[in-house]
Amino acid sequence: MDLSLILSVVAILVSVSTSIITLLLTEFRGPNISLLNDPEFEVSDESFAKTPIRDYTPRWFHLKPISFVFANHGGKSGTIVDLKLDFIPHSSFKCFFDLFYAGMITYEGDLSPPVTIEEGDNQYLKTSPNIRTIDWKETSLAEVLDPSLKVREIVAKALERSKEKFRGFCDFLEKYQELGKVSCILTLTKGRFRTKVTKKKILENITIANRYDEAISSLRNCLCGWENLNPTKAELLSKIMRDFEQLIVELKGNLPLLGN
Repeated sequence: MDLSLILSVVAILVSVSTSIITLLLTEFRGPNISLLNDPEFEVSDESFAKTPIRDYTPRWFHLKPISFVFANHGGKSGTIVDLKLDFIPHSSFKCFFDLFYAGMITYEGDLSPPVTIEEGDNQYLKTSPNIRTIDWKETSLAEVLDPSLKVREIVAKALERSKEKFRGFCDFLEKYQELGKVSCILTLTKGRFRTKVTKKKILENITIANRYDEAISSLRNCLCGWENLNPTKAELLSKIMRDFEQLIVELKGNLPLLGN
C-alpha cells in the first residue's frame, strides 16, 4: 500500500478524532460553576453601638456584607440550588454562643437561590450573616434556687450570676481570640446530557476574627447599670415569682401522689 495514502488516512482519522473531542468538550459539556473569589468574613465596627445609653443587653455580632462571585465555565447553563453557611464557634467562644444566622441571600436585588447562570456568564450572590450570643439574663430557677434566701435575694443572685457571665464575655473579647470558623456548601446542577444535583464544599474553616478594640469599653459600661438593663431587676423578680407559683402548683399536685 502506498505510504502517502496511509499517511493521508491517518491524518483524516486524527482530524476527525480531534473534531469529535473538541465537540464533546464544548457543545456537549455540562455546567461548570465555580467560585472566583475568597470572600472575607469581617465583623462590622457597628456590631455594638458605642454609646453609654442602653436599655438592653447587647447580643448581636453583625458581619459586613459578603459577596460570592460565581462563574460558569461549562457549555451548558447551570443552577445554584442552595448556598449554606455553617459556623463552628471557637472553644473559648462556645459558652457565649447561641445562634448563627446566615442572612438572606440575594442576587441583583432578588431573593435567591435558585440562581441560573448561563454558559460563560457570572453571578454575584450577597448575604450579611449575624452571630447571636446567649441571653445574658436568662436564668432558670433551678440555677439560683436556695431555700435559705428570700425571693428578692434570689433575684439579686441571678443578676450577679448573669453579670459575671457578661464580664467573662468582655474578658474573652480582650484576648482577641477568634469567634469561630465558617464553611460553605454549594448545591448545584451538574451533568452533560442528564442534569443531576450535587453538593460541593467551596469554603472550609474560614476564620471570623475578633476585633473589638473600641467596643470593649462600651460593653463594660453595661456592667455599671446592669440591673436596669432589660430585663430589669423588677422584670426578673416577676419572672421568678411566676416560676415559684408554677412550682407550687406542681408540688400541690404531686404531694398527694407521693403521700399515697
